[in-house]
Amino acid sequence: MVRRRISKHGLVFKTSFLGSRTVVIIGQANNKFVLGADDDVVAAKQPLTLQTIGGKQSILELTGYRYRLVKGAMMKFLKPESLQKYIKEMDELVKTSLLTETKGRDTI
Repeated sequence: MVRRRISKHGLVFKTSFLGSRTVVIIGQANNKFVLGADDDVVAAKQPLTLQTIGGKQSILELTGYRYRLVKGAMMKFLKPESLQKYIKEMDELVKTSLLTETKGRDTI
């Protein structure tokens, strides 16, 4: 379906995605333009369906300074070293909880 649209309309065309009108942009030059553009030139707007699921304060809806701030915090939180630390702490909590709940029982 996408190839048919590309042959008919080119590398930039309008379509419907998740029930909302959207623009599809294909190709390295077009992507470079969009990704390199300032917020006042090109604004990303998620379909209403995704807005409803993610909320208006979702990272998908943020731009500029707020986007960079939230992305930086998420990247720090999701670093492999951080995840290993969190998982180790969760593992200890689960073990402690299970031992407490099952103490003195023959069966679980």
